[in-house]
Amino acid sequence: MCPSDVYNMPVMPGQSFGPEAEVFRATDCYPCSIMLKEKQHIQDVRIQVKTDRSEWKDYEEGDLIIGRSVLCRMSADGIGGPTHLKIEVFHT
Repeated sequence: MCPSDVYNMPVMPGQSFGPEAEVFRATDCYPCSIMLKEKQHIQDVRIQVKTDRSEWKDYEEGDLIIGRSVLCRMSADGIGGPTHLKIEVFHT
């Protein structure tokens, strides 16, 4: 099993993204991936990531991200106001 870290990420309603948080840091480029831990009560969660070599881009859960630093931000439809969701970041 890969090592992982769990983060309690702020989520904003609609098209607005919550504040960014660094969810991965390494001295060299390594792969990681992000999975939602709490899917059942919030639908249409959007995740965006930004690495040390890219701009913000939409992220599909489970896709491989390669970089030294990974920032993450999230939004969701169907929530009444800001909330938090847990994500798990798997890395080597």
